[in-house]
Amino acid sequence: MNKSLLKKETADFIIARVKNLSAVHQPQWETMTASEMLLHCNSCNRQILEESRGNKKTQIKQYLLRIFALYIAPNF
Repeated sequence: MNKSLLKKETADFIIARVKNLSAVHQPQWETMTASEMLLHCNSCNRQILEESRGNKKTQIKQYLLRIFALYIAPNF
């Protein structure tokens, strides 16, 4: 079965795993600590959502595509 964050079961599983993270757990993501791994994931999410691009203006096509991809398409 393919996992997708658009499926409620998969999203709930990921949320539960993140909630269970603590500094005492052994890393399962190479040498990063839990805090470093979460920072890395959040940085990737910010970059995808174009929050970290600084002064670069978002074109209307990019804005509409982002709205479609995040809010409209997952509901089909």
